[in-house]
Amino acid sequence: MSVSKTINEAIVTNEANLNTFTLPFSFENPNPNPKYKLPAIAVKWDRIVSLKYVPFKKVIGKRPVTYMTVAPRGEGKSALGEVISIRYRKIIDVLGADDGESLCWLRPCFLEWFEGRYGRKPKILLLIGQNMRVESKENFEALTIEDIDLKTVQKYDIITTTQYFYKWYCIKGDDTEYYDTIGKLINIIGMRRSFSSSKREAWALLARESSDWAYARTKVTANAEENKALLLKDARKFRHKGISFLCDILRITNQDKEIRDLAEYTIMKGLGVDGLPNRWRWMYRYWDPNNFTACKVNHFSILTIKGDLGHGQFEKPFFHKEEHDDLFKECGIFYEVIRTEGDTEQQLDAPNSRAFEHAKRIRLVNEGNSYAEVAKHCNVSSRSTIAQDVKSHNESISNLTYCELCKRAKCELSESIISARSGR
Repeated sequence: MSVSKTINEAIVTNEANLNTFTLPFSFENPNPNPKYKLPAIAVKWDRIVSLKYVPFKKVIGKRPVTYMTVAPRGEGKSALGEVISIRYRKIIDVLGADDGESLCWLRPCFLEWFEGRYGRKPKILLLIGQNMRVESKENFEALTIEDIDLKTVQKYDIITTTQYFYKWYCIKGDDTEYYDTIGKLINIIGMRRSFSSSKREAWALLARESSDWAYARTKVTANAEENKALLLKDARKFRHKGISFLCDILRITNQDKEIRDLAEYTIMKGLGVDGLPNRWRWMYRYWDPNNFTACKVNHFSILTIKGDLGHGQFEKPFFHKEEHDDLFKECGIFYEVIRTEGDTEQQLDAPNSRAFEHAKRIRLVNEGNSYAEVAKHCNVSSRSTIAQDVKSHNESISNLTYCELCKRAKCELSESIISARSGR
């Protein structure tokens, strides 16, 4: 069944359906209060060819399937993943950017929504590394991967982590332990033996960048062929273990074909100049190519593994993290590295030497010294190096509200813009 309408035109005519379209959540005792409704998502199918067609609303939140979202940066991949995963009984969100986007489930607005909808507070587990102390205003439980097993995982509604919960990432940006933890967690949830779709026992594993999932598996084996085999094994067994896998990629070719072919639903959003690959260009017979180049952030196109085509839109989740949000501060999360007897001062301080040196230069410039004077004082050959430090400091504050290097060195100027005139 072909349609002559473009995607955007078809969505406009379907807005009335979206306003009334909500899916049941898989937790017990849902509250019908509209204040605590789920972020809406709706799909309208333009071409149905599968003999055993199952409506999308009977899949999402109930069945363990693989969703692969393809879109450039800034097109709402993470927001769409949150809208889908919130409909599953358990959310495992452990593969996010290092700005703490995986901690969106800890935001006060989400905790209030969850308690209002289900009559209880969510049970949230924070995965942390060895020799780390993590505390939170809401007293969320924090455990290392060695302290948990499948029985422990089953107790919680949400399991999440971030790179800053690991010692050597805080000290020198080494994320080895972080990815090692994720690899072990995938092995633990893979031990699940049974589940019931009718009882809505499927879980959601949210991988905001599937390349991170691949990197986590390299911590188990360094051999490329063995690593690829592990990835395929993971993707195949998720369905049998009752786990829905939600992965994001920037380009369709970023993932191996064997893994792409396992995705029951491929979601495409604003593909830009790349457009569709050759094997999918037949879809241009049904849709206007311009709609694949650019579309609204909350709009998407969807393709099933059977060849069904549809388009849809979703409501941005109220708890989604924006670039300017500091979730550590908002959620009252404190983390600290615990020094042990085996740690030498050289181990702890040498990796941070760049941060300390940067903070020292910023302080000297802020005190009114010229770039040349600061360069001489710090034994730097060129004043342009100091100017670059000031520029990167200010740009980091503009983008993140703080300077990462100054924050690591615990400098009091980590959130202060340095005037360029100060060092002239």
